[in-house]
Parts: sequence; structure tokens; C-alpha cells
Amino acid sequence: RCFVKVTIPEGSSLRTMDIILSNAGLCSPNAFLEYASKAQPEFIPSHDILRKDTTYSLEGYLFPETYLFDKGVSLHTMANTMLVEFEKRILPIWKESPEQPYSIHQILTLASMIEKEAQVPTEMPTISSVFRNRLHRNMKLASDPTVLYALGEPKKEIVTFKDLEVVSSYNTYMFTGLPPGPIAAPSLEAFKAALDPAKTPYLFFVANQDGSGTHHFSRTFSEHEQARIAILRRKDSR
Repeated sequence: RCFVKVTIPEGSSLRTMDIILSNAGLCSPNAFLEYASKAQPEFIPSHDILRKDTTYSLEGYLFPETYLFDKGVSLHTMANTMLVEFEKRILPIWKESPEQPYSIHQILTLASMIEKEAQVPTEMPTISSVFRNRLHRNMKLASDPTVLYALGEPKKEIVTFKDLEVVSSYNTYMFTGLPPGPIAAPSLEAFKAALDPAKTPYLFFVANQDGSGTHHFSRTFSEHEQARIAILRRKDSR
């Protein structure tokens, strides 16, 4: 038997997983993406964690880890292996957490956004607090990664005003509340941060753009704008 070792990084979407798996010769291009995007109903009878009232894809439910697959593995087996690993790693954390105002699907969705926004793991609880504070105030979450997800995940550093016009339930600049589902597979750290956000007054954050991967957090839009302008000036002066 011939085995293939593949690593699914934290923050990978189904689209990214498809590229990794097809590049490893485990499936043809787009095959895993197409399968996992509509496979949830097939897995619902044997996996209680999945939602029984929807036809959501497996986005976010396939755990990012290193796997050893048989060269002739089926799409079902690959997805099921990652789903079982998700249940083994995530479910205990969920069950031990304090009572939440959100479902595990919503927490997973929030965790995926935190994963994509945070470059420094220690900031995850603070980023989580910003999103929670906005949800409590019925403010739009205004998260760039959700817009990129809606656009099909183009490789770009800057989200333009034109991008923000994409009509999608995943566009958190356009629609209030959480998007309908996860945008990637979050790490354990991101899931824990979504469950237990820091206690902060912050409603805004902006990347410092100094190579550190950190963000500047603000309480008001005025403070946020001042920070954003100062960061741009520092960047332009370098």
C-alpha cells in the first residue's frame, strides 16, 4: 500500500484543502471542493455535531492537521477522517465551556473569522471581544476575510471598496450578524477565543502593518480613524 502525507494548515478553507489534496495526487482538481461543499447531509446520520436543519457544506468542520491517506482514498473517507478528528478535538472544549448565547455552529463561524483575522495567537481573545461587542450592539462585523470568502478567496492584501459591494450573505460589511457558516477551519486557539473572549471595550481594530502581525484596537470610530491614518503615515514614511 502507498500512503500520502498531507498537512492541512489552520485557517484552510475547503478550496485550499482541495488544492492541497489534488496537488498531492489524492483527487482531481475541484473534486474535493465540490464534494465537501454539499456533503453534509450525507454525514448527518452518523455525526450529531452537524446541523440537521440545513444543507450547509462541511466548511469549518474538517480539522486542520497532518493526515496519512491511502493513495486510492475516497473523497468520503478523507472528509470523514477530518470530521472525526474535528469531533475528537473540538467537541470536548465545547462541552466543557460555560453556557453560550450562541450555537456551536455560530461559535465555529466566529472562530473561523478570528483565525483569518489574527496573525498573532495572543490577540485572538481580543479580536473575539471586538466581534462579540459588535454583535451585542447589532453592528455590522465588517470583516475583510468574509468579503474575500464571498469573492472566492482571491489572493489579495487589500480589500477595495468595489470588493465590499459583493452581494453575499458572507459580506459582513453589507449584512448584520454572523455569516451563515464558517469561512475556514479554525485552530483550537481560535475556537477557545470564540468561546471565551477577552473583556474589552473595543469595537474596532486595524493592522499595524509594521511586520509584527499585531493590531491596534480602538473603542470609538474616531479613535479608529486616527489610528488608521497614523499607521498609513508611518508606512508611507518607511
